[in-house]
Amino acid sequence: ADGSVRSTLGGSGSGPGQLRAPEGVGVAADGRIGVADTGNQRVVVFNADGSVAGTLGATGQAGAGNDRFRDPTDVAFDASGRAYVADAGNHRVQVFGASLAYERTIGTGAPGVAFDAFDGPRRLAVGPGDVLYVADTGNHRVQAFDAAGEWLLTVGGRRGDGTGGLIEPLGVAVDADGRLAVADSANHRVVRYDPAVEPWLPAAPSGFGLRDARGTSALAEHGDALYAGTWAPGVGAAIRRRPGGGPGAGTWAGVADAGLGDVENVAVGALRSHGGWLYAGLVNRHDELDPATGAVRRSTSRGASIWRSADGTAWSPVAEGGLGEPRIAGVTALQDFRGALYAGTQSITNTRAADLWRSADGAPGSWSALAQMPWAADGGTAMITSLA
Repeated sequence: ADGSVRSTLGGSGSGPGQLRAPEGVGVAADGRIGVADTGNQRVVVFNADGSVAGTLGATGQAGAGNDRFRDPTDVAFDASGRAYVADAGNHRVQVFGASLAYERTIGTGAPGVAFDAFDGPRRLAVGPGDVLYVADTGNHRVQAFDAAGEWLLTVGGRRGDGTGGLIEPLGVAVDADGRLAVADSANHRVVRYDPAVEPWLPAAPSGFGLRDARGTSALAEHGDALYAGTWAPGVGAAIRRRPGGGPGAGTWAGVADAGLGDVENVAVGALRSHGGWLYAGLVNRHDELDPATGAVRRSTSRGASIWRSADGTAWSPVAEGGLGEPRIAGVTALQDFRGALYAGTQSITNTRAADLWRSADGAPGSWSALAQMPWAADGGTAMITSLA
């Protein structure tokens, strides 16, 4: 520990044990050293004594197969000796077992902003519990994944220099207590994040396994199960169910998909258990995009709808077509009050305000609009977001 050089690995070249423009290094618990040999499109793993333990990738041959890399930039090891490689040019992280056999890929292999995608991931770190942290440089964020490769959380994601913002993070490290440090490159600073005192644990990571699910838009308990509705433009909303009985008692299973038969039912705006039925308010919306810019030119709707199910699996509509007014694009709030069920809506246009509807029993033909609310009289209230 006197600062003198103990040994040197590599040397310029492409032969066994040689390196060309290496960018990242990771050290395993058993002393092995993994080097991202970027210029040679490979990863070289050295034993603690400096001998070569193995090589991943094909020397000088970039590619997208599981036996190739395209500009690998970093290596990290978990507690079991599993190796992670930041395959920056392929926008993914490749995972190899302790024997250096390929196991799986994290990422889609194409640049993207979804939870399971990267844009040029550059640096890696493994923290307590074998949580993998990825400096997702092009997306201005750090992504965290559990030991099975499931997404856990995102830090950053908003390009900027304020609180929560990052610009092109190029380094990431985590200590034994889970404190995360990020080299916020273009902001010329290092940002440190402390773990939550009582962290939220992922109950259904990766969008319930639905890649197109952009969010969980509604939750409700019905019977002995928890139900979740998704927001999924393009493929239609879905409803997922998890049996009760305590943590880990059951897994999420699909009970409705594809917008309950209409993919333009893009979101479950509300869920509510009432009178032995589970009710779902749906948002129906079609966005016409500008082909050049991708911006929304115009939004239309065939009208919101309300569906219900006694057992959570067999669904039928109780109100459709915007409850008789197509400009009502979504039912975004449901609440029972004094034996009746109330529904708050969303308007597709600024020329009509949101409405409040009521039904004594939730059955088809029983829904009626209340008098327009005073706060919505000028048409400025486009959505009722909650009722209580």
